[in-house]
Amino acid sequence: MGKGIALEFKNRYPEMFKVYQKECDENNFDIGNLLLWKKEDKWVLLFPTKKHWRSKSEIYYIEKGLDKFVQTYEVLGIESIAFPRLGCGNGGLEWNVVQPIMEKHLKNLPIRIYIYVDNYKNTIPEFKQISEMEKWIRENPKSIGFNMLKEDLQNTIKLNNELLICESEIKHISWEEDGIYIINGEEIIIPEYDLSDFWEYIRSVGILETDKLPERFSLYGTIMLDILSRLDYVQPVIVGSNGMDFLKESNGYQYINV
Repeated sequence: MGKGIALEFKNRYPEMFKVYQKECDENNFDIGNLLLWKKEDKWVLLFPTKKHWRSKSEIYYIEKGLDKFVQTYEVLGIESIAFPRLGCGNGGLEWNVVQPIMEKHLKNLPIRIYIYVDNYKNTIPEFKQISEMEKWIRENPKSIGFNMLKEDLQNTIKLNNELLICESEIKHISWEEDGIYIINGEEIIIPEYDLSDFWEYIRSVGILETDKLPERFSLYGTIMLDILSRLDYVQPVIVGSNGMDFLKESNGYQYINV
């Protein structure tokens, strides 16, 4: 649990880390083993993807852990689960190799499955940067209100005012007094009150799928999500359930307390 998601969970749930550490010290936790830690409404499934934190992940390790999950999820009482890109990032594996492996094992399960699709652009794997092992992130979760969101959006739009529509059309965005303006031939205005309502909706549902937006957000909802996804606390995810094939691109977003 040196960096990234694992380190964050170590920081947020120290009791869980003690259990994990004890299992490791007693050599009871290895590739292909899973450890489910429960606390009130928070369940954390520990899924090893490395033999040692200095080492890289291997595809075989991912497959072995997924096999175990498929065999035991029902017994463990798991009805939905969120996965990162297993072995990617700190593990050094490529997502285009890992994705079909995860899809093969998970797509036929009759439960809700979320896969976080962070692009890991700024990730330096542990095995390449051992000195960073002691850095802990996100020490205290906090609720992001609209005023903070507005300030963050204004800053990110200043840094990059281009918005890619339908993977080909580039529009330019700006924050004016009353909301976001999107201009490239046709002018689109997203009023501040719509952004505020949309943000409250995201915070209330936690995870939303882009094809299931409420009607009142259907017109510009996907555009707002694209803009919001530039922020650290709106995470794109792949959502799959009941045998549905996983998509290549994210089809949902989650609000994350940071």
